[in-house]
Amino acid sequence: MEILNSIPSQAWLAFVGVMIASVFALIGAWITNQANKQRLRIQFEHDDKIRKETLLREKLEDLYMISNKYFNALVSHQFPYRMVMKGEITFNQALELILEWGAKKDYEPQRMTMLIHMYFPELKNQYNEILKIRDNLSEITNGYKKQYKTGNIDGTEWLKIFQPEIELLAEKTTQFEEKLTQLKINA
Repeated sequence: MEILNSIPSQAWLAFVGVMIASVFALIGAWITNQANKQRLRIQFEHDDKIRKETLLREKLEDLYMISNKYFNALVSHQFPYRMVMKGEITFNQALELILEWGAKKDYEPQRMTMLIHMYFPELKNQYNEILKIRDNLSEITNGYKKQYKTGNIDGTEWLKIFQPEIELLAEKTTQFEEKLTQLKINA
């Protein structure tokens, strides 16, 4: 105890001053670290948002290109059947045209379906409407084909129900593409 009493009071003041300065230095370092962590977190969140927006924009562009090709093929695929119903060509000629066009297949309906289901579910209903119209057109064509095989090639009655469906298909595909271009990327 005598040793402590023998230390001059100025030394004690200096020691206390150093301790207080050290505490303030530690507090300052802690505050700086917290601010740096906050800045890094904000920067990471921003970079992540930009990355997600870029990914979605690329997927949206892919979907637009794929849907455009697929819908053009879908509508074009129906025209030879329309020509058969009008008596302009035979069923065999129509099938040859369809096979010729099908050989140039550069669309990916499975990829389109996957993109819609994974990234743009808000387009599912419109896409399903288009598929339903496609199926309706196939049923009409199959009905006419059965009649055609019996020797009755008059497609007048079939054309009356086929024509509005193909027009509806063209309209719905256009609406789909318009909605697609209006989608906003908000990651």
